[in-house]
Amino acid sequence: MKTLPKLTLLAAALTLATPLLAQTAAAPRPIKAVVITMFAPEAEGWVKPFKLDERIPVPGLFPDYPAIQCNTDDVCLLTTGMGHANAAASTLALTLDPRFDFTRTWFLIAGIAGIDPQQGTLGTAAWARWLIDFGIAHEIDAREMPRAGPPATTACSPRAPARSPSSSTAPRLPGWTKPCCRRPWP
Repeated sequence: MKTLPKLTLLAAALTLATPLLAQTAAAPRPIKAVVITMFAPEAEGWVKPFKLDERIPVPGLFPDYPAIQCNTDDVCLLTTGMGHANAAASTLALTLDPRFDFTRTWFLIAGIAGIDPQQGTLGTAAWARWLIDFGIAHEIDAREMPRAGPPATTACSPRAPARSPSSSTAPRLPGWTKPCCRRPWP
């Protein structure tokens, strides 16, 4: 009698596991191109023109964007969330997913950024010569902030509004004495 419940349990487990086993046993789907954006407004311009109607959840993607969007031509859109850590983690999670074959895939990083109106207009393409990596931070245009306001650059997880994390936990740039989540200039 003890054997019957064990066999029933085994049969139920095999029934539930069969679709997962079949999914991993299938040949990986070859992906032609992956467009990588950071947040929804950047992604919107790709969804309709490329008919990215298929949503495929991928474990390890940023929680706000837990699925890639693909079309029948095997072109996909990955929205990673802002910041290099989210982009790196989401891209790694996607490329390690055994359901996809990226051996012949083109990756296109498409994003937006602000520009000084004296230097360019909306839609201007620009290439940076230097980059100061803030990680995930937000910056207010100094021309638009009150004179007695908070610092222009604040970390995403400060101890209080307009305050950076403690200097002992803040990331630092080599050779700099101030935490880099504050203004990087003296």
